[in-house]
Amino acid sequence: MPISLVTAAILLVAAQAQTTTTAPAAPVDPDKKICKTIKETGSRLGGKRECRTQAEWDRIAAEQQAKAQGNMGR
Repeated sequence: MPISLVTAAILLVAAQAQTTTTAPAAPVDPDKKICKTIKETGSRLGGKRECRTQAEWDRIAAEQQAKAQGNMGR
């Protein structure tokens, strides 16, 4: 009997997920300044705050993605 309850719960969640729609993301200005807190690994202190434009954050994310893709083949 517990297996059928789990199955019913999974089907209910799946049905709700199919009916949920997401709104399209608003366009982001590439020159808008965005500040993020960068946490340091191994530190319990807050970390440091970096402010860059959206275009710079996008470029950094693309470089990190390309580097991660390159490391996967090794």
